[in-house]
Amino acid sequence: MFFAWPVVAILLRGLRPEGAWDFSAFGEVVADPTMRRVLWFTIWESIASTVLCVLF
Repeated sequence: MFFAWPVVAILLRGLRPEGAWDFSAFGEVVADPTMRRVLWFTIWESIASTVLCVLF
């Protein structure tokens, strides 16, 4: 809940900037190797932090 809702809200704002669906920004992020690396690190770090916080 504390992880999923903010991610979904950000994705919706990015994919529907003016009320219409626009996936071009997602394609730009996936096409750029640097952005893919940053995205993967961000997702990995958030999942690891969440798991560690729940366990300890």
